[in-house]
Amino acid sequence: MKTPPLTLVAKGTPGSMRCAVLDSVGKIDMKFAMIPACGPREVRVKITYVGICGSDLETYRGCRAPEFFSTPMRLGHEVAGVLDEVGSLVIGLQKGDKVTCRYVWGK
Repeated sequence: MKTPPLTLVAKGTPGSMRCAVLDSVGKIDMKFAMIPACGPREVRVKITYVGICGSDLETYRGCRAPEFFSTPMRLGHEVAGVLDEVGSLVIGLQKGDKVTCRYVWGK
């Protein structure tokens, strides 16, 4: 799973979404960010459900080592939703599929 860059914009900017942003330890604000396009080997998930993980709490509380994050950032990686964009080279998935995500990186 790849997290797209966080591009913050003004409320009402076309192509943006509302998101919770950790500005600093202990400080989360609702902001607006651009909705990224997906590449040819990627899918984009419109998130409908999100869980709060222990690592999210550690980050919010300042207990997580700074090499794992930088602020501002979006928290949350335990999510479920619907594919709203599918890259041209993706096989076996289509727009409208319900999915869950795991944050496991690899090659």
